[in-house]
Amino acid sequence: MQTVQKSRTQVQRREEAEASIVEAAAHLLAEKGYDGFSLADVGEKAGYSRGLPTHYFGKRSELLKRVAEYTIQTFYDGVAKLPESDPGLPRLNALIRHYMISSKDKIVRALVIILAQSLIDEDLKPTIVALNTRALDALEREIEHGIEFGNIRSDIDAKHHGELVYSLLRGQLGFSAFDPSFDSKALGETFIDMLTQSIGLPER
Repeated sequence: MQTVQKSRTQVQRREEAEASIVEAAAHLLAEKGYDGFSLADVGEKAGYSRGLPTHYFGKRSELLKRVAEYTIQTFYDGVAKLPESDPGLPRLNALIRHYMISSKDKIVRALVIILAQSLIDEDLKPTIVALNTRALDALEREIEHGIEFGNIRSDIDAKHHGELVYSLLRGQLGFSAFDPSFDSKALGETFIDMLTQSIGLPER
């Protein structure tokens, strides 16, 4: 019996095209810098018409917002695949290790460029603020879980220490993305040791 394959819907085709365009933009941004390519170049690299990125996204800043979201979501997709661990400090340490390893991905260079550009581009700023808020909230919740679970000290300010962790993670991106010799993995282990001594409680 012959299998009839259903054709993709228009929505599915658009979603697939948008995803390809965003990924192509991320790679071009990492390779050529903020001013090194056009929307037309993105369309060509993605394998579509040169005018399709403009048709879908309208302007460059709208596409770059999606690139920022794409790079962050790629990180969270990796987080979802991490082995199960206890909440709190063990999970926090796993997140730090994953972030440090991910910092060496070529695509992270695109995020670093967008972060820098968002300081002067008002169109990009709200997206970066929203992404930062998401990450800070997640770190704060994880520290609160650790307090509840009993592997993080109860007197720890979850918000403040979440900001501390995030500042380290984001701050080292500039080194990792541009200096191949920068050992982000070793830095992560040193930071984990310091964090464990500072906020941790002995395992039960």
